[in-house]
Amino acid sequence: MSVPNQYSIKIHREPMLKGSSFIQIGKENFAKAYQKMSRAPGALALYVWLVGNQNNYKFEFSPQAVLNHLGMAISTTHGAVKRLKEEGYLVQRAESTTCDFYEVAREHNSAKDKERETEDEECDFPSPVVLAKPGEFSF
Repeated sequence: MSVPNQYSIKIHREPMLKGSSFIQIGKENFAKAYQKMSRAPGALALYVWLVGNQNNYKFEFSPQAVLNHLGMAISTTHGAVKRLKEEGYLVQRAESTTCDFYEVAREHNSAKDKERETEDEECDFPSPVVLAKPGEFSF
């Protein structure tokens, strides 16, 4: 049922090949991410790329991989990582080169983050190829 000046849209998606990956983001979660990062398209693109992974997936992150998959310049990736940290989507563990990526932004220094910082298990967003000193994590 439409009103004046409103279009009706029917979505047509390509069929998924067996074993292919896809991205599924809650509309509300994406809307919040977009509101925070609409002026930082690189950060928004990296958010979508990261959220496309399964829960608890662990991998070695590298800006080169982002360049290979998205065509995003390495310098843009550095800025995107910084923005995701500032917004609370990417949380670095204390005294570590390990980060956790969250679909929904976290309050900085929340009790849950402090608890996670002390866990021995690696997180979903492991260290880069070139390791920085603990507490000096950068890409």
